Amino acid sequence: MSNHVIFNPVRILKDKRVSVTDHRIKLLEYLVGVGRPATKAEIAKAFPHIHRVTLYRLLQHLVRAGVIEMQKNQNSEIYFLKLWNEETNHLHFTCVLCQNLFCLPNIEVNIPAEINGFLIHHINFTASGLCANCAKS
Repeated sequence: MSNHVIFNPVRILKDKRVSVTDHRIKLLEYLVGVGRPATKAEIAKAFPHIHRVTLYRLLQHLVRAGVIEMQKNQNSEIYFLKLWNEETNHLHFTCVLCQNLFCLPNIEVNIPAEINGFLIHHINFTASGLCANCAKS
């Protein structure tokens, strides 16, 4: 039996108690399709029929609901990435040359739920250097 989980945007939204709309489904499908974190500009270009303010509100709603995650690279450019079926404690990597942000889910980071009385809900890890593409150049 395979451990592969089938992508189901409707189930993802319902599991997070987010109402299902065509825009939300299409946005989740886009994030899966690009296979990497996407910038607001990239998302806006992919959805030219959605007003930029409406799109940003949609993204913010999905972030607050825990459906997607928002990260910044070292230049404070905002990226959006999928959260479902992934460990939330994984490494992010920013390339200092091309400025792209990558998720490195194969690096295991074990963090206790509590440290000295502080309850940990989520931790962001970001490393920087040269991505595989830029390192070849």
